[in-house]
Amino acid sequence: MLLVAIGAQARDMFVYAEDNTQNIVQAIFNFNYMTDVGTSSSESTDGDITEDRAFVENGVTLTVSPSTTNTPNRLWGWTTTLEDETVIAGAQLRAYGGTLTFSAEKNITKIEFNVNGTRFDLTPDVGTLTEQTWEGSAKTIVFTVNKNTQLNVITVTLEKEDVPEPTPTYLVNPDFTDGINGWTLATAGGGWSTPSEDPKVIEAYAGWNTLEMTDFSLLQDVTLPAGSYKLEAYAFYRYGVNADVDPSISNAQLVAGDFSTPVVTLGSVPLDENMTAYANSIGEASAVFAKGYYKNTLDFQVGADGTVITLGIKGTHTLKQSWFIAGPFTLTRTGDFDISGIVEAYEKALANAQAVDQSAPMDEEVLAALQAAIAAEVD
Repeated sequence: MLLVAIGAQARDMFVYAEDNTQNIVQAIFNFNYMTDVGTSSSESTDGDITEDRAFVENGVTLTVSPSTTNTPNRLWGWTTTLEDETVIAGAQLRAYGGTLTFSAEKNITKIEFNVNGTRFDLTPDVGTLTEQTWEGSAKTIVFTVNKNTQLNVITVTLEKEDVPEPTPTYLVNPDFTDGINGWTLATAGGGWSTPSEDPKVIEAYAGWNTLEMTDFSLLQDVTLPAGSYKLEAYAFYRYGVNADVDPSISNAQLVAGDFSTPVVTLGSVPLDENMTAYANSIGEASAVFAKGYYKNTLDFQVGADGTVITLGIKGTHTLKQSWFIAGPFTLTRTGDFDISGIVEAYEKALANAQAVDQSAPMDEEVLAALQAAIAAEVD
């Protein structure tokens, strides 16, 4: 005869279930597989619950109180013999009084009880219990045990979460893992390096002995729907041979259509315990990008669906041994198109125009244009 104890290894396969198609999360208390804890029998009290006992599965806690009757609440051991004489051993939660309390950080919406025969009599403090299924919405539910209740499995369902829409990948090959595919590279003299390291980086070097490269660009045309966007890129610009030549000079711009911002310079970021020296090679630049240093951000807006925006890097070297290097890019839609900034700029320009002394001598054509601007209104 073979005795098989269905213990922790088998039990782990049953502790929770996730339905990714409907974003449902469940916690399953399968007492039939809880033989890795002590059980009671006619000859043992190892499974008796004499003080509050908590069972935790997938973010849900079930607390079983001691019984309020003469019979203790307990994990009762059982065995079943199969046709081949294999004996399967398991357990069962038997409650005779007291309470069963379910709690979770998210709302619990359903609790299903699998019972032994008809031995089931519970009363919840909230929600509705129909036969052996409780439904409602609460973070804590307390069931009063009225009489002998024998539970094999309890399945607890948590509230559904809103699944965010996946972020569209607007950029092609934003991290250069596919070489320069999707990007248009240009230089006046010299040339871009081949993407390398991990994360991948790509550089435009001015030249060692002479200024071999002046203008350089790393661009991609992207078709976007109307909205507000954030373009991010790991990159830095070094003016001259060292980080301290003049860290205030950046001859590179992060661009998106008519929007742009200077690329952060190598020497403008202070050293610390995680970056004890300034990068002086492709590998060192990749390493500091991986640590989160030198992230550049540009917020911009697109006013109409289907707008083609040219974005990336534009720059001009003016001193030999200057160095530009870039790593991964990201482009994120952050919201709908926001006209408030445009209105604010218009109102400021209008106020400036209205402040002009129109009584002073002025060309008639310029005066007419100024008066027309003042009279204009924002739709």
